[in-house]
Amino acid sequence: MPSSDHILHFYQGSNTDLKSATTEELILALQRKDLELRTIIHGAGAILSKTSFAESARTIFDECCKAIGTTSGYVALLSEDGSENELLFLEDGGAECAVNPDLPMPIRGLRADAYHGNCAVYCNDFMGSEWVKYMPSGHMDLRNVMFSPLVIEGKTVGIMGMANKNGDFNDRDAEIATVFGELAAIALQNGRLIDAQQQAYERLKKNQKFMLQQEKMASIGQLAAGVAHEINNPISFVKSNLQALGKHLDKIHNYITEQRRALHEAGVLNSTDSPVCDETKLDFLLTDSREIISESLEGIERTSTIVRNLKTFSRADQGIPEAADINDCIASALTIVANEIKYRATLTCTLADNLPPVNCCRQQIEQVLVNLLINAVHAIDKENGHILVTTQADGSTIKITVTDNGTGIQAAILPRIFEPFFTTKEVGKGTGLGLSISYELIQNHGGHIQVTSEVGQGTQVTVTLPHTATNTTHSPSSGLFVTNGHE
Repeated sequence: MPSSDHILHFYQGSNTDLKSATTEELILALQRKDLELRTIIHGAGAILSKTSFAESARTIFDECCKAIGTTSGYVALLSEDGSENELLFLEDGGAECAVNPDLPMPIRGLRADAYHGNCAVYCNDFMGSEWVKYMPSGHMDLRNVMFSPLVIEGKTVGIMGMANKNGDFNDRDAEIATVFGELAAIALQNGRLIDAQQQAYERLKKNQKFMLQQEKMASIGQLAAGVAHEINNPISFVKSNLQALGKHLDKIHNYITEQRRALHEAGVLNSTDSPVCDETKLDFLLTDSREIISESLEGIERTSTIVRNLKTFSRADQGIPEAADINDCIASALTIVANEIKYRATLTCTLADNLPPVNCCRQQIEQVLVNLLINAVHAIDKENGHILVTTQADGSTIKITVTDNGTGIQAAILPRIFEPFFTTKEVGKGTGLGLSISYELIQNHGGHIQVTSEVGQGTQVTVTLPHTATNTTHSPSSGLFVTNGHE
């Protein structure tokens, strides 16, 4: 923390010998003291009232200019490599200045003295000094300049520059500037603490969100395991019995065929008018019975597949990475949501052949795909709904797109769709966690999600994942890309 020595000295020091001063001089000195104290109080108040360093620093700078009587200046922070200033803001005081504020500000000249000496420095004839050679072309004239460092734990981390005071800077101004520099340093520390606290809070929210999701998935896993156990046993019995029944029908058919042949040879079934010789209904029953058994076996197999996929999907909390075929992940996800889709939209899949495998937690990727497909279904509110799913290899990545012709997303809320608990669905119909979890899962796989949407036209979600052929280590990706309008 900055020392209070400068502040104590500021209150005790005086450039006016009060014992020999006239009444007018005393009044002027008191007025100056009052201005100095009020500006310091206002500057200190900015530390408490402002949550960002930029806002606090601006107020502290303005109050310092009032106390000293300057019209222009800036506040800058030391770059990470310590080679230059990074401008926070610039106040030209109404003077014409054609210099690009984004130009580098190296640590040199009088500014370097402030950095290295950790104290305020000034020059009252800057245009005639040796340091004027460092001024870039187009810079406004500087009659005089003062630099006050921002010092934290003995190290200068920024600087407050002031220029063009009416009159000369003096040691008293340097003391005042030092006080304001310390206030700015406190504001910087405070801002960093607030940022760190906010980051810790965001991490805590993410961890809490994933803990809730993991608990939910664990519960689904237990439920699915129980359901699979309870359903698989009777399904196995039914499947076995149907297969046996099919064999019995084959035997009955063979027996009837042999009896019919024998009766024909004996001349018993010569008349087609005899009910005994009416073969049509018997043949139909045998044929139809075979079809019924075949359809029943197909339905049982589909039921078994759904149970297996549900069980696999519910194990997303295990997070075991493996080389997976994205097209297989899509097929598994479609099995889960098939019933949702078939009543609301037609589905088209255009999946590229021979895609490189993706090193991923397969169940998590399937969870993302299920979320995207369900959202696409729920976005469709018309009879001719359509969902298109595509995959393609693109350099070192694989792209998966899910496109619908639903209601679309308004541009104003598009940037918020991945926020936890944000949902556009009716109360009770959505938790607002599906997309935020999907976003985090894809980031954890080194990929990203891009969303384009147009109201009344539909939405396209593109998931990009690195494939194993790149031999890269997956790391969280930064950046969510959202645009309004189709690409």
